[in-house]
Amino acid sequence: MSPPGVTRPYHSLRTVLRLLIVWVLIFLSACAGLYPALYTQPGWPDRSTVSTESSRSAIAGAIPTPATAGAAPSAACQTPAEFQTISVATLNMFHGLPRFEHLEQRKVLILEELRLLGPDVVLLQEVPVFRNRTEQIGPWLAEGLGFHLAYARANGRAALIGFEEGEAVLSRFPIREVQRHVLLPKPGLFENRIVLRAVIETPLGAMEVYNTHFSHRVDRDNLRLKQAADLIHFLENSYRLRELPAVVGGDINAIPDSATIRLLLEEGLVDTALQVDPPADGQTSWLDDITDPTDSPKARIDYLFLYAVGAEQPLTVGRCSRFLDQPFSTPAGPLWASDHVGVLCELTIN
Repeated sequence: MSPPGVTRPYHSLRTVLRLLIVWVLIFLSACAGLYPALYTQPGWPDRSTVSTESSRSAIAGAIPTPATAGAAPSAACQTPAEFQTISVATLNMFHGLPRFEHLEQRKVLILEELRLLGPDVVLLQEVPVFRNRTEQIGPWLAEGLGFHLAYARANGRAALIGFEEGEAVLSRFPIREVQRHVLLPKPGLFENRIVLRAVIETPLGAMEVYNTHFSHRVDRDNLRLKQAADLIHFLENSYRLRELPAVVGGDINAIPDSATIRLLLEEGLVDTALQVDPPADGQTSWLDDITDPTDSPKARIDYLFLYAVGAEQPLTVGRCSRFLDQPFSTPAGPLWASDHVGVLCELTIN
């Protein structure tokens, strides 16, 4: 016991730490609304159309058509007979924190490739956001394609540390609803893995797409398995419209013979790359050096799945292939667009 009137040093230190924690919490609360966890174009930088809900945001008419963004009229305005096929692509675009290697060059390569391929829906992972930047990459890509955009933050907080990253859905057709789900268990206190769900009004009907990015840690197979189980639970509870099979895609960070992928397949997800002949199951990731033209992907961890349980209208996989699977020649030398290879599939109505 301390003598009367004497305070032990650790008592004062504990008080200071408590005050510091309180001020940090106040600061975080004040900044929470500056960059919402979920938004749709044109939610940047104008946040008048953004929902700050972290679970679901049903937004109707909040996203401009490509015509208002200075592009061609939306394909959604054309007749369904002109669209018997919907093409979907997924790509981890590799933000490259903390050095952001060649990000400005690589975003141009990605945009040019997407323009060339012409997918209707694009699922992007590791989409970077910077506090001190007026032209953000997600909206820049969407406007360059004349597409609608939905984004959900996964990690970081641009308002606090100047950077964040997350998942994005870019669509030729209007996006009428978006939802963000944090996968459990979390890899760590300050790390999130999420699913971005978007309902897209295609000429074939409402398509529910799920864009996700599982934990990347090599020694966390059991964690990814639990995240897969949580994804399935979320899918079963949020796949409500069921007009078309749901598309589930992204960077799963698990190879085809892993327990994580086996679980997804056992629960009804169909690997689109295995539905074509020959299978389009080439390697998609683990490039060591994006400036090395002799490097190559070493593992298949990026997927597009179909989930057709209860769907009113079935879809078949007409074509499936990889893209951005070769380095580019640039003025600065050879350069890969990402440390991942994209996957593109055409889905045809029966």
